[in-house]
Amino acid sequence: MRLLTNSNPSRLLVKISVAFSLLASLNMQQAWAGQSQDCGAFGDASMICAPISQLAQTLSDGTPVAVSNGTTYVATSTKTLKFTFTSNSANSGKKIYLQFFDVSPGVSLGLPTPTCSSVQVGSNGCVTALDSSGSVTVPVTINGAVAGKFFKYQLNGPAGFTSGFVTTTFTSSGGAVNIPEICGGDSTTICAPITRVTATTGGKDIPVAYSPTTQDGAATISPTTTSITYKFAFPSDYMNKYVFVQFFDVTTLALGVPGGSMNSSTSCDPQPAANRGCKIQIDVNGNASFSVSLSNTTLGSSFKYIVAGPNYASHVVQTTVAVPPTISLVGGKAKFTVKIDNAKGQTSTVTYKIGKTEKNATLRINSNSALFNIPATKGSYQVKVAVGSFSVTKKIAVK
Repeated sequence: MRLLTNSNPSRLLVKISVAFSLLASLNMQQAWAGQSQDCGAFGDASMICAPISQLAQTLSDGTPVAVSNGTTYVATSTKTLKFTFTSNSANSGKKIYLQFFDVSPGVSLGLPTPTCSSVQVGSNGCVTALDSSGSVTVPVTINGAVAGKFFKYQLNGPAGFTSGFVTTTFTSSGGAVNIPEICGGDSTTICAPITRVTATTGGKDIPVAYSPTTQDGAATISPTTTSITYKFAFPSDYMNKYVFVQFFDVTTLALGVPGGSMNSSTSCDPQPAANRGCKIQIDVNGNASFSVSLSNTTLGSSFKYIVAGPNYASHVVQTTVAVPPTISLVGGKAKFTVKIDNAKGQTSTVTYKIGKTEKNATLRINSNSALFNIPATKGSYQVKVAVGSFSVTKKIAVK
């Protein structure tokens, strides 16, 4: 008997020729008519080559665990899962090879001996013989289950065969999680919009102005900025998934992404960090944060960042070093005055509200110190003045 003992599925998968695929397909279709499903087409008739659909998953009390699109969900309180392979008496005495892989860090699976061959147990594999009816049940004990963690399983055989695989994910309720921003083709990674990322420096938010046309963002930082902290906030269903942020087009300034450790929600995986990227894991509350260092932040220097994933790139945010504009508001007689410094060549929007009536004005700033008088009737106004990503809101009185 020739077994694959490596638990890495990428090494287990070997391209099957068209002829072998046809033979295996015929065997599987005939299984319920009392025919053998042995792996003779792959060189070992003592092994079973069957689709993963013949392996049912149940809770310890016999409750079936539903499989949908190759995925099952079980509660974190689950201590035992039973895996039952069912075929027919023609397969009596033949062996199945049940392999568990991609087991999340912290989760441990206990396989029974002597039911499972001890040679494979150490690598989360179980080789076991079918009974006289062509069936067998393998109970697996679970420790360290935390919401969002998972494992995968499949049926292996001689070189040239593996069944499809199923991913089992732990949730607090045992029901399916809601993660619409998951990456297509990679259930471990989040393909989030750039608006999921927020930034602070020195404990203050860095505002980002998003273009209504391109959806790209623009932010400004001062020349004294030495570090920026980026944060994510997701629903808790996203826990233990990963997000990847890539920094690029770095001009003049120096930007460093400190490498921390893998599987952390507060530091970046060292390998992506070496290339100005941060792969970070979402914690049990749906949050994650990391910091980057900055130096040589001369006026006009800049960098960009995106959220990236398999065949995915979010919109871009460009952060530029500049002297931030200053905005002041003063009420007067039949008017209020807006003064804007350090914003030459930019445009400002003014929104002012009295009672339920709201008005808007657009100001074109042609000098480094611009003064605007806006006519208004007597009353108390809530005024917001925005220049790019900067804004000031103040209540003023017009006489």
